[in-house]
Amino acid sequence: MNGFSPFRKIGYSPISSSGNAGLPPSLRPYAIAYYDMRNQPPTQLAMTNKIANGAFADMTGWTEASVAGSVSNGVYTGTASAQYAALFTSSATINAHQYYAAALVKSTTNQIKLKLLSVGSGMAHSGSNTFEHLSVVDTANGAGNFPAVTEFRAAAWDAFSVKYFICIDLTATFGAGNEPTAAEMDAMLANYDAVNSWFNGTQNITINPAGKYYLADTGALKNNPAHMLNMGYTAASGPQSGSPPYVKFDGTDDYARRTLASAIASGSDISISVWVRATDVTATKQVFRLDNMTGKGFYFYNASSKIYVEVYDDTTSKTANISIAGNNNLWLNYVAAYSSATKTVSLWLNGTGVQTSAALTNQMVQVTDVIVSNTHGLASYYPGDYSDWAIFSKTLTASEVRDLYNRRATAYGRSKI
Repeated sequence: MNGFSPFRKIGYSPISSSGNAGLPPSLRPYAIAYYDMRNQPPTQLAMTNKIANGAFADMTGWTEASVAGSVSNGVYTGTASAQYAALFTSSATINAHQYYAAALVKSTTNQIKLKLLSVGSGMAHSGSNTFEHLSVVDTANGAGNFPAVTEFRAAAWDAFSVKYFICIDLTATFGAGNEPTAAEMDAMLANYDAVNSWFNGTQNITINPAGKYYLADTGALKNNPAHMLNMGYTAASGPQSGSPPYVKFDGTDDYARRTLASAIASGSDISISVWVRATDVTATKQVFRLDNMTGKGFYFYNASSKIYVEVYDDTTSKTANISIAGNNNLWLNYVAAYSSATKTVSLWLNGTGVQTSAALTNQMVQVTDVIVSNTHGLASYYPGDYSDWAIFSKTLTASEVRDLYNRRATAYGRSKI
């Protein structure tokens, strides 16, 4: 599975600067983002279903627009009499807030959709004539974007059924900019109620149903614990226990991507550090990227038993590399530092062995996204494990790289230098 399908996920939570044990104190002020695996208990968050009668005890609170039906045993069944007929509840929405709406819907057509009125295209039923869980996340553009089931056929209507309707104000619950996706909400609710993915009123919902391991972050990627990293993994991969804890990527289709809260501007001094353990250092695979989502950026990749760092300006790229032959299944620390003054990038392996690229013609491009174990536009999945990584808003010096490595070396089975 890839990073943008419905899948199990790993939540992440912020850690304070005092808890950043992996970072030297002198570097903490420059940490744009810092991730490491933390063994933490599940986190819960209070959520409220805005629909008071989502279990359809009767028709209270529900409006039929060009549709006629009734409720029996907690199920609404109705038939449209016009195109765009809708069953909806008048649960007022707030402009610019994101809302999650979901229900179990039964239909014979893929023209029955669950949506917010006047917003988005909604999610269509498959037409299987069985109950299917439909869900959407959309942003309200006013007060009247009520959650609804809508008939899109212009004629030949037949009955559809609805039960267990839920609507949650994600912006009010998680905070602006931290709203989870529909797939992430589906995972949370399925963990709470495996049958109907539903609750009434206000309930404490576990927001990291994939397990107890988190990717912790600070700085530009900082969000509350409820928001989840886009990560897909197979049954054999994902969060692993051990010392240190880590995330396993299978090299087939596992990857992670996250958009930075603020782009890193062209001409910035920037450094990246990552601890990885590859199952095949000879493979030509992407390791870690800062990307502008057109295939240009600042990134590590493996090729021919070497680790490369590559940096792009608007027209060209420059590289530096170090041999990693014989290091299969061993933890390695890669650090790269870009200098806007020289327009070069320097590469370190395990705190030493620096190699420096030739100079770019222009400054490094602006980058907007972090991609782990893949690249923009191509399938180049890294076969191995990740435990922590960091982005710094400065050009690290040799002594800082050594200090950064030494702080974590023992935990990764490496000798200090």
